[in-house]
Amino acid sequence: MFVVEVRSAAVESPIIDEGVHLAAGLSYWRTGDFRLNPEHPPLIKLFSTWPLLFTTMTIPTNHPTWIAWNEWELADYLLHNSPVSIEIVLRLARVPIMLLSIALGWLIYRASSELFGRWAGVFSLVLYAFDPNIIAHSRYVTTDLGFTAFTFLSIYCLARLLQQPTILRAAIFGLALIAAGLSKFSGIALAVCIGLAIGLLKRLKPGLPALRGRMVGRWLLVWVPMAALLTWAIYGFDVRRPAEDPRISQLYSQREQLLKVTNPSTLPPLERFAVAQLGDRARTIGAWLERGSQYPLPGYAFWRGFFAVLGHSFGGQESYLLGSYADRGWWYYFPVALIVKTPLPTLIGLTAILMLAVATCWARHRAGDAWRTIGAAIDIRIMLYTSIPTMFFLLSLGSNLNLGWRHIMPIYPFLFVLLGGLTRLPTPRTTVRWLIPSLLASNLVLIQIAAYPNELGYFSELIGGTRFGPRYLLDSNLDWGQDLPKLAAYVRQHGLTQLPLAYYGRANLAHYLPVATTLPSTDEIRQQGRPSGAVAISVGELFRRDGRYRWLWSEHPNEIVGSSIYVYHLPST
Repeated sequence: MFVVEVRSAAVESPIIDEGVHLAAGLSYWRTGDFRLNPEHPPLIKLFSTWPLLFTTMTIPTNHPTWIAWNEWELADYLLHNSPVSIEIVLRLARVPIMLLSIALGWLIYRASSELFGRWAGVFSLVLYAFDPNIIAHSRYVTTDLGFTAFTFLSIYCLARLLQQPTILRAAIFGLALIAAGLSKFSGIALAVCIGLAIGLLKRLKPGLPALRGRMVGRWLLVWVPMAALLTWAIYGFDVRRPAEDPRISQLYSQREQLLKVTNPSTLPPLERFAVAQLGDRARTIGAWLERGSQYPLPGYAFWRGFFAVLGHSFGGQESYLLGSYADRGWWYYFPVALIVKTPLPTLIGLTAILMLAVATCWARHRAGDAWRTIGAAIDIRIMLYTSIPTMFFLLSLGSNLNLGWRHIMPIYPFLFVLLGGLTRLPTPRTTVRWLIPSLLASNLVLIQIAAYPNELGYFSELIGGTRFGPRYLLDSNLDWGQDLPKLAAYVRQHGLTQLPLAYYGRANLAHYLPVATTLPSTDEIRQQGRPSGAVAISVGELFRRDGRYRWLWSEHPNEIVGSSIYVYHLPST
């Protein structure tokens, strides 16, 4: 898995989100200032960028983009004006995430082995290590893999704590959960799921020593202050006046512009409250906030990021699903993503294990056992590994941020562990018992071989594979701006001296593809006529909401470079 991650990453340009994470993480180390990218907590960004401390890369604190807190423009400037080549920067910063993916694999193996035996652990590990989606998101400087790893670690530690409560195990669980929260603000949803799961366990297994009210109360008295202190510490004990933040002035300016063209009473309730109450500096809550912004606030970067994510989650963002766009997403986005992105062998295994579990419970109920008795007999670990990811997935259905399969990646390690139960099928013959896991594992290996080195664009064989992916999903599911080096290799191979291109991403075209020119839009085609020869377009640009390049919709690409760039050879007119 590590070798595949290294080799695949070596032929990819920076994805859209990577520049910001890189710039932010390096700025935390170099300056101790947490102004950049507060929408994500700093732990994974710090972990990713520590190798860059051994380079000559610095943060241009006198640059206008830094002064204006403009994270995107600063990231572009930093990556392409650094004394260190972008290829070296990416390799150094991506390796820590790859190493974290290896640690997660070991943890999955261990959890499955403890539940079902050593060979079940091997089977679960194969499902993890050969999953193209996991491999894809285990080699980028983003927070998704880190949050996934610490989420699984925290639940694994919780299971051990509930089995045998000790002070050491309680401390380790607390630290793991805090690490998950410091990886991504989704840690709040994780904490909610853990609380609900503990409530369920207390109802089904009331005799558990670890769930006695007095013991839980003592642990909370330790965990809550510890979480507050560690969070503030990882933010460098940041103290800042909100009035110093340029983003605050921008928000007030945006409010004034909005009021010129919109009646607040026509806005949704939450936006109406923000515009009419929070944004009014002269009265009510807005006036109180205005006065409060003049005082130093401990952990300001944390609170700024938390409320930014909260507002982003309620406000939504443009999303694509099944050929349509929406600004607030769909409740069924993630169920569709799970079906079309999960490899077919894993889907088959999940179906089999679910049917087996339902059949077993139904048989016991038919034999006279009450449902509560059946539930109480289930292993604590299985209950946690089932209930918490299920609740996390259900919470995702209400999200207005439908930005990719990666947002439900934290549920997959639990699925891989539970699928280890397929090695315990109720059959007297060992050969038959291992037939299904062996077939599933071998098919998954072949799937990964076929997907290499374009794992990000993988789609399930159930829908026909990657080439049918754009019918279902875009964005980080398929096109994240990663395939410029592969397009550059294609240009060299075919001796192209000019290539009209519409690129979806933030990588520097001049660095990767000096021969690139601007691909004309549909309106320009009507005035100037169609170009001839080779043209290229990222799939994210091809299916833009505004249909800017709809003139290419009737054409069939001659080549798909990587998984995200279509190349057409157009005849002369």
